Amino acid sequence: MPSYINTNLASLNAQRNLNGSQSALH
Repeated sequence: MPSYINTNLASLNAQRNLNGSQSALH
C-alpha cells in the first residue's frame, strides 16, 4: 500500500477518535 494511503487512513482514524471523545464529553 502506498504510504500516502496509510497517512490518509491514520488522519481519518484520528478525526474519528476526536469526534468520538467530543460526543462522549457532550
